[in-house]
Amino acid sequence: LDFYTFHAGFKKKLDDLLIVVFKELTPLSAVYSKTSTPSAPIIWDKMNNKGLCKLLIINAGNANAHTGKNGIKTIDKYVSAASKYFNCKKSQVLVSSTGVIGEKLNANKIIKVFPTIIKSKTKNLLSASKAIMTTDTYPKIIVKKIKINSKIIKIFGFAKGSGMIFPNMGTMLAYIFIEADLPKKILQKLIKDNLDNTFNSISTDGDTSTSDTLMLFSLNKKKILINKKTYEVLSKSLFKLMQDLSLKIVQDGEGLTKLIKINVFKSRTKNQANNIA
Repeated sequence: LDFYTFHAGFKKKLDDLLIVVFKELTPLSAVYSKTSTPSAPIIWDKMNNKGLCKLLIINAGNANAHTGKNGIKTIDKYVSAASKYFNCKKSQVLVSSTGVIGEKLNANKIIKVFPTIIKSKTKNLLSASKAIMTTDTYPKIIVKKIKINSKIIKIFGFAKGSGMIFPNMGTMLAYIFIEADLPKKILQKLIKDNLDNTFNSISTDGDTSTSDTLMLFSLNKKKILINKKTYEVLSKSLFKLMQDLSLKIVQDGEGLTKLIKINVFKSRTKNQANNIA
């Protein structure tokens, strides 16, 4: 995959647009905010994506949230342009936005960068992470390597978020990539098994957000046989990565000075323990 970042004009300065171009169609699984008022990108992704991705477009500075039908039309406009430019289906383009809520998003700011990608240099994970920051005070990236059947598998990811963080995720965007050939079903199981005790267990201010998104991609680099043992190794490593990323988000909470971990003992159920915590 290749990362490209641009200053598209959503923020006064610094890069505010990240485009991730996958070399081939890439399987993914995603989870989104449970809010009853989701942002346009969440509505778009849920409505259109079929579990394969060729292009991921993320902008910071404007959340395209509470923008009504106009928000969806805006996405349709820049996704249509992207699908023609990158020769893929609209359903293979995923989108995320973060930033100010309630402002219309100008699709042309995104469309105008597509022709420049050919001449642009690819960026690294750190630059990609910086391009999606809003009120974050530092970029959040994690890279891990694990050994499965004598093959070294790289798992890496980046996230943003520092305000409106509350269980079931906050103004949080997180993108994780596994350099192994995994089917969508396995990706779904990996997220399901590790979400509750990581991203769904953090809070900074008790506010749920419109835009939370977590995506897990399988980069078909290495074929690995998935059995109980190899799944556990993968899952354990992913848990650690998700836990580290979610803690980085909490540590960067707006105006926070302390990070606390709460343990609840002798509760009857996990749900009860969660409510008490």
